[in-house]
Amino acid sequence: MFKRLLSAPEQSRAAKTVEIYGWIIFLEGGLLLLFPDFMARAMHFGPLTPQASGFLRLIGMLVSGFGLLYVLSGRLNAEGFVFATLIDRPFVAPTMAILWYFGALPGPLALLFAIEDSASWLWTLRTWRAERRPRFS
Repeated sequence: MFKRLLSAPEQSRAAKTVEIYGWIIFLEGGLLLLFPDFMARAMHFGPLTPQASGFLRLIGMLVSGFGLLYVLSGRLNAEGFVFATLIDRPFVAPTMAILWYFGALPGPLALLFAIEDSASWLWTLRTWRAERRPRFS
């Protein structure tokens, strides 16, 4: 199993899309964890109190954890996990809209997360369906 973490020879294309998306959110979470004040300014949150900076670091750790879960599950070709992401990721865009509506997230940030997640979901769905399409010789 550890060898598959270094090289995944039988990895499906859909699992590869999940792995790539995992690397993206792992990187985003890492940036929040390591540079919370810079990321807060980039996301137009304004200056942070020390407590808010700590909470943003905590969110970064959580996001990085999800990213690592996606990376490992994609790398290990966990088809059940790939399918599960097809079920849960469509809920991100409506959740971002709700958070924006109640003023918990700035509009551009909510839109960015909604687009990023929706695009990766469509990519995984398209790849997953193409892999299951019957091939005629």
